[in-house]
Amino acid sequence: MSKKLLSPKDQRRFLDNIDSGDREDCWPWQGGVQRRPNGEEYPIFYFNGTQKPAHRILWRVYYSNYLRKDEVIQHTCDHSWCMNPNHIYKVDRELDAREHAKERVRRRQGYGENHPKARLSDQEIAEIRHRVKNGELRKDVAAEFGISKSYVSMLVKRKRRRGV
Repeated sequence: MSKKLLSPKDQRRFLDNIDSGDREDCWPWQGGVQRRPNGEEYPIFYFNGTQKPAHRILWRVYYSNYLRKDEVIQHTCDHSWCMNPNHIYKVDRELDAREHAKERVRRRQGYGENHPKARLSDQEIAEIRHRVKNGELRKDVAAEFGISKSYVSMLVKRKRRRGV
């Protein structure tokens, strides 16, 4: 972003595009978006006659400092449309690129029950945890689902398939 400050009029125009609410909730961007090749839409704002990434302007407005060219904005909520200043933080591009590479691998190979080698559905895992919690023996549950007793233990202790 240009080092030129936003005029009070531009700052008001920028803030009018944010549907702010509770401090903990995501604040949706109501302004323009740019569609990326991957299909995601990223908030943009027209300022000084050019299109700027809205998150960089958000950072400038709320934190009163500039981002270097090698710094990018990340979200704690993972919603690219969120403009809550409490949900953003800056990282260097190299770290951002490494995180995106990990996400691409995860998406490609699937995760949880979508993984090609997954033997149990999320519903089956929830049932296993429920049955063991209610006193059923792990060896009996394991035999019924065709898995090992140790795998049942890992599921119950949430050392495997934590997101279920």
